[in-house]
Amino acid sequence: MFGFSREKFSGLITRTEDNIAFVDVADKDGEKSFMEIPKEDLEQSKILFKAGILFDFTLTQFCGWERINFIPHERKIYTKEEIEAKQKYYAEKYGDI
Repeated sequence: MFGFSREKFSGLITRTEDNIAFVDVADKDGEKSFMEIPKEDLEQSKILFKAGILFDFTLTQFCGWERINFIPHERKIYTKEEIEAKQKYYAEKYGDI
C-alpha cells in the first residue's frame, strides 16, 4: 500500500468485524488492494463504521514518515442493490474480490 506514488485513493468498506473495517481500495488506474482499518481511525475522521461506506484517503509524507488522511464522502451509505451491482461489476472486471 505504501509503495504507491499516487496521492489519492478510494476505499469501500465491504464488511466490519469486531472493531475492524475491511476495505477494498482502488486507484484511478484500476489497481486494487485491501486494507484493514481500526474503527477508531475511521470515527476520528467522521467516517461511519458500516459496510457500504465509500471514502477517500491520501498519503502524505513528512520527514520520512507517511501519514494516511481519511476523507469522508458526502454520500454516506450505499443501498444493498448498489453494493451488489458494484460487486458484480468488479467481479467481472477483476475476478474474485
